[in-house]
Amino acid sequence: MTAGKTISTANPGRRWRARWIWHEADNPAGSLFFNYTTWASANGIPGELPENDYDNDGLSNLMEYALGLDPKVSNPLTYNFDDNTITFPKGSDAINNGDVTYIIETATDLVAGDWNSSVTHTPPDASPTIQYSFPSDQPKGFARLRIILSAP
Repeated sequence: MTAGKTISTANPGRRWRARWIWHEADNPAGSLFFNYTTWASANGIPGELPENDYDNDGLSNLMEYALGLDPKVSNPLTYNFDDNTITFPKGSDAINNGDVTYIIETATDLVAGDWNSSVTHTPPDASPTIQYSFPSDQPKGFARLRIILSAP
């Protein structure tokens, strides 16, 4: 399933443009896992499925869990773009629970099926961010963040 917002930006001093699509993988077998369920209850959305968007901000509950956002408040798209590097935060609950895999996929165009996994953080990777640097000689590039919820 695909969920979330799309943003585009250009670096005026460079020839490339970058576009990021927040992408969410299917929750395996539609299962709710204990750690996500506990987080949802603690954040005031008990019983909400990971693929739902409780606050209707375009970010699924799972994406908000993975990025450490409040699922009851409309959140801005959270990332940092500096020169040719994009950085996404990783939520401390998801890191500590060890049930989220973060993948930055990249492509040189938006043709379906041409995405490559460029950076992957799997548990127990406890780094607080995930980032990707576009090659400086690449005329344009696209990246998307994919989140996978799995059993710890």
